[in-house]
Amino acid sequence: MVLNFWATNCGPCIAEMPHYQGLADAYADRDDVTFLAISQDADSTMLKQWLSERSYTFDIAQDAGAGIQFGVTGIPTTFVIGPRGRIQYRLVGFSGEKAYTSSMKKRIERVAQL
Repeated sequence: MVLNFWATNCGPCIAEMPHYQGLADAYADRDDVTFLAISQDADSTMLKQWLSERSYTFDIAQDAGAGIQFGVTGIPTTFVIGPRGRIQYRLVGFSGEKAYTSSMKKRIERVAQL
């Protein structure tokens, strides 16, 4: 699982989202990789409005405490979780399209081999 914590008022999060979608698209035909984005937005109405203006295909949920459980201290934060439920990688921030996409693909592939 690739788990992303983000918010609509976070510039780096918004910049990252199309690339997160690109990863979800790249792995869409694989049953062993899933994508979930958990919004840190407190206002569900605003979040729904923001999402209605975009066409993301990965699952999106509003946080109900998962951020605290995962120890998220800054956003965006992305986790790659292995098949046994263990966190294998944690990436905080967004370093730009090229670095993000290539490093995330390498991490996903390594974890998928476990």
